[in-house]
Amino acid sequence: MPRSLGEDSDTADSDPLDVLARTIEKEVTGALRKKPAGRIVIYADTTIDYGCRCPPFVYAPFWNMGRTDSYVLPIFAKGVPDAPLTKQGVYRFAGHFDGRRMTGFDWLKLRGGAVREGMSEYARKAPVFIVEGWCFEPVDAFPHTFAEEAYGAILKEMARNGRFCPGARYPAPAEPDSN
Repeated sequence: MPRSLGEDSDTADSDPLDVLARTIEKEVTGALRKKPAGRIVIYADTTIDYGCRCPPFVYAPFWNMGRTDSYVLPIFAKGVPDAPLTKQGVYRFAGHFDGRRMTGFDWLKLRGGAVREGMSEYARKAPVFIVEGWCFEPVDAFPHTFAEEAYGAILKEMARNGRFCPGARYPAPAEPDSN
């Protein structure tokens, strides 16, 4: 979460997600004015199970909330590998906001991605976060066999590449259904 969380003067009566949205906005706006930008850590989740062709990352606390301010567009710094997509945990991205807000279409263009039909969510503008390093916090266990089959290879690769956050371990297999 941004380092200025809690610095909002009217937090007592506010929805915590609204406070977080204002804090993120302050970080993004502040990035336009200061050089060099300070490094912070944000938590991100994927939109894999949203049922749409959406930009791939949202701030973790906003997952599946339908908020227009939930997307974040990561650009991985030179030498930092892109984070593979999985639903079996949360990403920690260390870096900084660069002050830009762009559409997902512009972000795709920067990354060499292709636009496909049904990508209307990419028309929304979101803040750009320059990722200088990242790790992944996997869940403790796969919730069901399908999740293990769908994401197991990705997680094993992340574990082999040292991408798990300190103290994290590979999830345990799903328990067999006892029915």
